[in-house]
Amino acid sequence: MRTFAQEDRENAYNAKHGYCWINGCTKKAEEAHHLLENTKLNNEKYSLFIQSIFNLFPICHDHYDSEEIYKVRIVEGQARMYEDWLYKFKTDSDWQEKYGHMKCAE
Repeated sequence: MRTFAQEDRENAYNAKHGYCWINGCTKKAEEAHHLLENTKLNNEKYSLFIQSIFNLFPICHDHYDSEEIYKVRIVEGQARMYEDWLYKFKTDSDWQEKYGHMKCAE
């Protein structure tokens, strides 16, 4: 199954100076976790969002399989909002002109 682009991982890691995004953790981020699970159904419903930087949650190795990551989730309404935005960005030339410096997942 597809996963995040290396460039998106690095941008997300850099957003918090390379540290795990679990509240209170001071370890370096080494893994990229999906806020909305990377399932076949979610890939079908949210094909632009599921592998985008908006769904990427950098975490340390210790938190990758911990219960803490399940406390940080996104609801499907939020996923739909991002999916709609990404679709509009990808298909609308006015949006591309305004936000052309941003990248959209293929």
